[in-house]
Amino acid sequence: MRKAASLLAFLLLVAGCETNKCHYPTQGTLEVGEVKGKISYYGGRPEDHINKYAFLSRLHFSSMPSYHNAMVYLNDIITRISHIRPNGEYLFPDVPPGYYYLNIGAFDSPTFRFMSYHSVTAYVVVEKGKTFQVSDIQLLPGGKTSLAWYLDGSDSTSQGFNFPKGTNVSSPDSADLWYDGEYEILVTRGDNITRMPAEPEGLCFISCAPDTGYYSELFVPYVGVGDTMRHFVVRTQDGRYAKCRKTGGGYNVHSDSVRYRRIDIQWMLQPDGSKEFSY
Repeated sequence: MRKAASLLAFLLLVAGCETNKCHYPTQGTLEVGEVKGKISYYGGRPEDHINKYAFLSRLHFSSMPSYHNAMVYLNDIITRISHIRPNGEYLFPDVPPGYYYLNIGAFDSPTFRFMSYHSVTAYVVVEKGKTFQVSDIQLLPGGKTSLAWYLDGSDSTSQGFNFPKGTNVSSPDSADLWYDGEYEILVTRGDNITRMPAEPEGLCFISCAPDTGYYSELFVPYVGVGDTMRHFVVRTQDGRYAKCRKTGGGYNVHSDSVRYRRIDIQWMLQPDGSKEFSY
């Protein structure tokens, strides 16, 4: 009698699921796979208060979006987002099979002193029921900065930039790159700056610093994000290479004259002195 009751209960459960079309979780089954990896930081970890993320996408991103845009793209262009753990590990536990780009960094943070990683090719391959182990990635010195010039010379604290230090400097002697807003040029000590092709756009597409073609200055307009002079490489005073991209600019007009000009750049330093950029 007890066996008959158990069999009846089981049949009713199956019939109910067929009628209501029950759906069970797919995580851990053969319908999905997972991706995991680990990152480190050249020269030490960044500030803990900055949230670091990894995300998988079906389209290529040449830079980290803002957090708001990432949420808009989520489940459409961006497939999964994972928080970077304090030990540098990240995990995507339930990813549909396919090919994905991988981005790692901080969403739109000017204070993040490491260049975000962006895969140029869709090399993350997810298969059903399998784990894709991403090779360890070290984030290199980089980020965003602004170079500013004042007509009256009242403030030069943001006019220069030192790449190994990762900071703006106020003296041309300590600057790898100096901004002369009057003539809209970037200046280096010696012939140490060269332009790079503007397409395809994004620092991740610049894989190698040129052997020749360096000059002491380069014309870079402070307005017009559609101009062709947006990408360039700088040879630092200690012989290393930094790749850069102009991302914006602006000016301030006072008493019918331009009082202030600014350009914004994104940059990444290859710290080992190689002309080959790691990413």
